[in-house]
Amino acid sequence: GTLGDIVQAFATAGVEFIEGGARWIGDTIRTLQGDDAYLRLLDEIYQTLRRQPGAEVLSICTDDALSPPEVTQAIQRWHDAGIKARFLARENSTRFDFPLREYRLIPERFYTKSVMVVFDQKAAILSDANNSIIVVRDTYLADMLRKLFEMIWQQSPAPRPLPKSRK
Repeated sequence: GTLGDIVQAFATAGVEFIEGGARWIGDTIRTLQGDDAYLRLLDEIYQTLRRQPGAEVLSICTDDALSPPEVTQAIQRWHDAGIKARFLARENSTRFDFPLREYRLIPERFYTKSVMVVFDQKAAILSDANNSIIVVRDTYLADMLRKLFEMIWQQSPAPRPLPKSRK
């Protein structure tokens, strides 16, 4: 709790803790790299939004079938903190880790393996190709992406409950 608050306070001021120390980060664009980059992003989202009433995370091109347990646990932590989440997932998805009301399905032809996450005043773009995430802090960009997300959300079908398997 307290350590997380301290780290978040430094992050808000533009200081990022990295292996071996800390570095000043630009206010607008930064890159997270490494095998744990996505988990660090999920933690940043939690630290940023956990005390903001009505906070919401929007995720585009989600595929829960690709998420290891630690990713699911990190997102569950958002839910436990009252952070809302909505996901645009591929149309043929068969695994949904959270309530179906949080998902809409997008056609396969529009799905990519690069996930985009919008939260607070930021947009994060994940690239599977090189284990990196670009995080952009820009109020106008985040607002535009929220509006595009909402347009897609309103036009996309909700997933149907999967049939229960018979024994």
